[in-house]
Amino acid sequence: MRRLALAGLLAACGDPGVDARPSEIVAPTVIAVTVDPPEAEPGDDVTVTVTVATPDGPGDVTDARWARCVAPRPATENNAVPAPCVTGEDGAIEPLGDGGVVTASLSLDACARFGPDPPPGGFRPRDPDPTGGYYQPIRVAIVDEVAFAMARLRCGLANAPVELVQRYAAEYRDNVAPRLTALDVPPSAAAGDELTLAVRWPSTTQERYLGYDPVAEALGTTAERLTVSWFVTGGEVALDRSVGGRDGADTTWRVPAEPGSVHVWAVVRDDRGGVVVIDRAVDVR
Repeated sequence: MRRLALAGLLAACGDPGVDARPSEIVAPTVIAVTVDPPEAEPGDDVTVTVTVATPDGPGDVTDARWARCVAPRPATENNAVPAPCVTGEDGAIEPLGDGGVVTASLSLDACARFGPDPPPGGFRPRDPDPTGGYYQPIRVAIVDEVAFAMARLRCGLANAPVELVQRYAAEYRDNVAPRLTALDVPPSAAAGDELTLAVRWPSTTQERYLGYDPVAEALGTTAERLTVSWFVTGGEVALDRSVGGRDGADTTWRVPAEPGSVHVWAVVRDDRGGVVVIDRAVDVR
């Protein structure tokens, strides 16, 4: 089984092939693992969903096996996911169930194991990511891969003046996953054509969130960045990954030269762990 230590806030994507680009689906591949809601209190329930893409379209996810990571990360590790959770060592993970969608309870002590509270076992508290966030990894094993969703934890502010800690607790708003209005893909296309693929979202989707600057000892707001990862079962996209603007993101797609059915996916991510998947089938004539 391939083991994927995935950077950033979300684990996704297997090895599509030695010569294939990340956007080219030439084998069953995990393209996204989503958490709903993307930010929650320790002990809260979240819904986790895995999306598998295959050369024939959406893949079967009934064999997905889920587990919650409970092993704190040693100070000597820089990976987002502790190594024992990647390998599935005894005591590092707790089973959650099987299937494409499961409900997972975040650990009651998640802010100690993965956040700013003093952790058990002599580990040091975790540092926040650039957005001020802490995450509990949720593991899924499927199609010869191990992938992770990163459930953002509402842990509060650490190492700040008391008045700022109180203000942060009162004013911070949990992350909401991107809200999409459309994936602009025609239902049919001529073989060999060059088309624009576009994901559209309301301007309010790009949220502003409260953060702490430890150097200035001040709170301030920052706008989320939205990115789109593109996946196709045929043809070629100009960009594997697009940075979104106020209303959406796009790339150019060269349609396959041969007729047939082609599937297109767009995976939209924000900076704080929100992930949304949208897909379409295209009849190439």
